[in-house]
Amino acid sequence: MFLGRLWPRFLVLSKWIGRRQGPGSTLAPLDPKVDDSETLVRVIKSPFHLKGKKLKKQAFQPPRTKQDLSVIRQVMGDDFCKNKGVELLAQATNAKYQGLATGLTMDVRRLSAKVIDYPQDFMGHAHIVSFAAHSPDEPHSPEVMEKLDNYYAKMVEHFLYHPDPKPEVAGWYGPSLKR
Repeated sequence: MFLGRLWPRFLVLSKWIGRRQGPGSTLAPLDPKVDDSETLVRVIKSPFHLKGKKLKKQAFQPPRTKQDLSVIRQVMGDDFCKNKGVELLAQATNAKYQGLATGLTMDVRRLSAKVIDYPQDFMGHAHIVSFAAHSPDEPHSPEVMEKLDNYYAKMVEHFLYHPDPKPEVAGWYGPSLKR
């Protein structure tokens, strides 16, 4: 019984180790092409990303000076996605980890956004690049603002929010994140 509970965690860990790149590694790295069928995972924090238990458009707005939004590639495993998300949010102020949101790459690309692998920060990191950068110095025209507002609303529609049933525990105990 004890081994039965640990076996899935061992499999996830072995997949993660297989994706590590380091000196002398003979294992294949993660494919840099993000396939249309891949699930993307967005870390959800409060109070910024949620209104009650529903996602807000702000969950998909990049920082003001950027046009890319960080996500984690689910192919790294559910536990990796949760643990990395908690780790990243530990560096943020006034933000509390709440759970994860998942969406398909093909749905994001249908919204005229790009999805690109970005392993410079960590293996399994990707960016969703929207069509318009946010700039505090030069506000967008009303037309672009309206298009962006519609884009963020559609992102909310395409992503499914998974509240974390055990946010204080390492590893993901909710439903499978793969879509």
